[in-house]
Amino acid sequence: MKKKLIAIDLDGTLLNSQIKISKENKEALIKASKRGILIVPATGRVLAEVPDELLTLPGIRYVITSNGASVVDLKEKKQLLKNQIEPEEVKKMLPLFSQYDLFNEAYIDGKTYVLEDCLEHLKDYAIPKRYHPLFLKTRERVKDQESYNRMVLEEGVEKFNIFFKEMQDRDRLAQDLENDPSFEINLTIALEYNLEVNAITATKGNALAMLCDHLGIKQAETMAFGDSLNDLSMLKYAGLSVGMKNGHPDLKAAADIIADTNDQNGVAKSIEAFILQPESEDEKLLFVEYPQCSTCRKARKFLEAHEIPFEKRHILEAPLSETEIKALMELYEGEPRQFFNTHGKVYREMGLKNTIKTMGEEEMIHLLASNGMLLKRPIVKKGKKVIVGFKEQEWEIFVKGI
Repeated sequence: MKKKLIAIDLDGTLLNSQIKISKENKEALIKASKRGILIVPATGRVLAEVPDELLTLPGIRYVITSNGASVVDLKEKKQLLKNQIEPEEVKKMLPLFSQYDLFNEAYIDGKTYVLEDCLEHLKDYAIPKRYHPLFLKTRERVKDQESYNRMVLEEGVEKFNIFFKEMQDRDRLAQDLENDPSFEINLTIALEYNLEVNAITATKGNALAMLCDHLGIKQAETMAFGDSLNDLSMLKYAGLSVGMKNGHPDLKAAADIIADTNDQNGVAKSIEAFILQPESEDEKLLFVEYPQCSTCRKARKFLEAHEIPFEKRHILEAPLSETEIKALMELYEGEPRQFFNTHGKVYREMGLKNTIKTMGEEEMIHLLASNGMLLKRPIVKKGKKVIVGFKEQEWEIFVKGI
């Protein structure tokens, strides 16, 4: 189904290791926006920390922040969702926090508040140096602990973002919070060195669902990118989910697609492949088949069940030309020899099992064009995506991107 909204995590996903938006990623977002697709940053950061370079791109109107505790309409300057931690929960947490040496940030109304003393000793905590300039620039300083406690109890907290001097303290605090049944909170780890505390229902997935409902966008019409566990709910909601290669193993296991890393423009490549395909609105999927083939019949039923229009092409009555086969191979992500029907009678009679290993691509193309029965089927093409053969799981992912 055509996508109308792309939700994208920032750190570790859209932003590279230098915490910058690459030229390639920026251009892909602009192109998608020109297609009428909404680009929605979905971050654990507060709004004040979202790069202006991103917020000023065309088509970016809505932002999900603080792990889904807030959704903001930038055009109307209106908060569509405000999901704070209940004051009673905050009150119960403060004595527990006091037992640890923490760099404890409170996200309140789009800004980040932290003790002045913590900022002055930033280097003592397990916070990567590349983030130090951002922290020093964007954090609001609170003079003392008493003022901090009073503020978080009175103002309402979207999220606590906690860093530690000793990583074992993170595990201990997480266990303390998880093992106490009186807490109704949501714990996540976005970075390998932090702990994040939100309201029990504050997740990126819930925020995305709420925004889609507000905009009248179907779940199947969404695409989401992420790398960390705080992105998991969002990827589970999205019609097409993309996990970054540099992401957490559990997140990648839940994703439909694995993109290249955040330093390899994984976001741009996936948007190009699944969104920016050079096709007209009415272009049908090309379905190259041999009707008597049982696998082709299964594939045809699959497309019909998913209500996907397609153009049939009989491999013998309307054989593919060398030019057409070459074009398909250029788009295909596998090896050229995977176009051969290795279980077919013609393939066996020609004794190609051994000779194919030494064939060049041009020789393969010429041979495949000479006899359609040598082609593995079905072959499907939609825009820049080509699939050879029928594996239902692969096709499920494929149709999500249509």
